[in-house]
This record gives sequence, structure tokens and C-alpha cells, in this order.
Amino acid sequence: MKLDDGHIFGGHTAVPWQSSGGPRSDPLAFLFSLTDGERRAPCFLSQFQHWGFSVHHARDRGPLFGHGAGADLGLDLDEERLLRSRSAVGQTFAIPRRSIREPPVSDTFLAGRLDGWHIDEVRPAPRAPPRAPARTRRGARGP
Repeated sequence: MKLDDGHIFGGHTAVPWQSSGGPRSDPLAFLFSLTDGERRAPCFLSQFQHWGFSVHHARDRGPLFGHGAGADLGLDLDEERLLRSRSAVGQTFAIPRRSIREPPVSDTFLAGRLDGWHIDEVRPAPRAPPRAPARTRRGARGP
């Protein structure tokens, strides 16, 4: 999604949304930041804990990413409740830190502030980050 102040960020999950609600595990889920207001390079944020809470499905909200029904990124795309969207990354998805002094949890990393965003545009997420090829054993022969 793109905010009116230029922040561009979002998330991806391979788990199809269901209105039945509840947390879902997705080892391929990730968050991403294309512009964060701090001049950092675009990045992917991988899940590092709370594996059963990659995404959370709810009939009246979403998409939600992370433990606690969207603690890392919780979007409410219903026009009347749009300002309820929020982000506090680092509880389920890891923030790439430049130094150990940076906090591991941040409510400004993706959107510049915890909530109260003004969303300009919503688009589909980019493809998943490339995975490293599987290692082969030394001396293994090809087909």
C-alpha cells in the first residue's frame, strides 16, 4: 500500500483468506518495505517467531499479519474504519536492523507511525523473495 506521505509497504501470504476467522500458519508469509522515510533500502521482513500466527483471518478486518491479530501489520480496508489500521513490526516479523542499538520492535518502521494513516493506494504484493538454491553434496554426480 502507498500512504499519502510516500511510505510504501505491505505483506504477502500464500494462505487463502477465510471468513471463519482465527490465526493461520504460513512459512512463506513476509512483510516488505519499499520506502520507509528513513532512506533505507527496500527490504523483506521474514517471520522469526509465533509460527502459528503468520496471518489472522477475521470477518470484519484484514488482512492481519503477526501475533495478536495483526500486531506487526493490521489493515482495516473498510472505508469507515480505515484509520484503525496499525503497524508495530518486530513481534512476529523481524526488522532488519543496522545496529544492535536499534529497537527490535518499532511502530514507525513500515508506515512512519503506529496508526492514523492516510492510504492513497492499495496494490497486490510483489512476488516472494528469491530462495537460495538447495545445497548439493560435494562430489555428487548429475543425472
